[in-house]
Amino acid sequence: MFSIKMDLSKESERMLKLLPEKFKKGLNKGVKNAMFFVEDKAKQRVTVRTGHLRRSLKVDVREESGGVAGRVGSDVVYAAIQEFGGVAGQGAIIKKQEYITK
Repeated sequence: MFSIKMDLSKESERMLKLLPEKFKKGLNKGVKNAMFFVEDKAKQRVTVRTGHLRRSLKVDVREESGGVAGRVGSDVVYAAIQEFGGVAGQGAIIKKQEYITK
């Protein structure tokens, strides 16, 4: 067995204890910045007729199972079909726009 013993100053001990919290805050900030970048790009790409879909795009960043998860999305009913394409009501075929996933 190999071991090392270090005598640290009180300040060094305090800094070592803070390291995980500082890392978590930095990670959270980095994910937020990345999600705001994606949101901004999506708002530039989205097709605008009324502006409702563009205004509805929001960022959500939260801690999940020991990490940080970020999402950009919308709660507008037609957001998913605009993003991914498909068949809308009355059989209308909607071409995918990929304003977030592109």
